[in-house]
Amino acid sequence: MEDEYVDAATALIRRITTKIGIPDDVRIEATRLFITVFARHNLNQGSNTARSCACIMVAAKNTEDVQKMACLLTTMPKITEEFKDRMEEVVRFCANDSTELTSDHFMSRLQSLLQISDDVTSAATMIARRAVFRIPISVPAAAVFMASQVSSEKRSMKQVADVLRISEATVKEAYGDIYAHAARLFPEEHMSSEPLDSLPSP
Repeated sequence: MEDEYVDAATALIRRITTKIGIPDDVRIEATRLFITVFARHNLNQGSNTARSCACIMVAAKNTEDVQKMACLLTTMPKITEEFKDRMEEVVRFCANDSTELTSDHFMSRLQSLLQISDDVTSAATMIARRAVFRIPISVPAAAVFMASQVSSEKRSMKQVADVLRISEATVKEAYGDIYAHAARLFPEEHMSSEPLDSLPSP
């Protein structure tokens, strides 16, 4: 039975990536992630579509592919909550498995979909690189939120969470961890429009 679900998911990943024009290397990596992360699960529970979409989103390396997936997901509201959970599961696996998945992997999609400037993105990137004590997906989310709060381009935790399809609680938890280290995490040359002590408390 497990093999049947894996085969079905492999076919589903192929259909999705073909439909929205995502390249084969992303499809192959998404399939590998699905088999590695979910093959031991009870696959007759939950949504294979949510699992497959999560694997494709993590495997996507450029902003264009991420945007294609984001647009597709807006047409599938029934899997939104499970998709967020599966995204976190895949990313946590990648982090623990020493897969080359870093904060930078997520920064381009945050900049593009939140429409923030290079200056805020640069500050957020440095914050995320220095905040090595969090899992990759929560680092850039919290970093973008933090950098935006001392700029004229403020974004809410919900906005940031929605872009990465993670829970607002995940962003809040990560922000709580890095908040006390703000002075060390911000790049020295960064010129914020507001002082760091104006950052909202966790």
